[in-house]
Amino acid sequence: MDLFIKFFIKAAIAAEAGGSPGEAGGSPGITSVDLPNPLGTTDIFALVNRAIGILFKIAAPIATIMILYGAYEILTSAGDPKKLESGKNVIKYSIIGLAIIALLMITNIPSLIKDILGI
Repeated sequence: MDLFIKFFIKAAIAAEAGGSPGEAGGSPGITSVDLPNPLGTTDIFALVNRAIGILFKIAAPIATIMILYGAYEILTSAGDPKKLESGKNVIKYSIIGLAIIALLMITNIPSLIKDILGI
């Protein structure tokens, strides 16, 4: 445990100095590692655009399934007003949710934020 703590203290000192742990007296042979960027972008606005696109790709099939479920509820209500109202609400809220996601894609929120902030 003591060796573990010493290594990380030396690594922190080396990082502060801009070197590697091996240069600060740490374990020899340790080099820095370059990790690839899994997000594919360093711009937060491009990341938000990508997240909105992924959200739409997930929300569209779910909304379609929910609309079909609401239609099933209406068809099988057999005159039961609670089931009929439940089916209507499922369809209504599915369409509202899909419209909100579509609005996010259409309005291009990141460029709107850039304009507001003057970036």
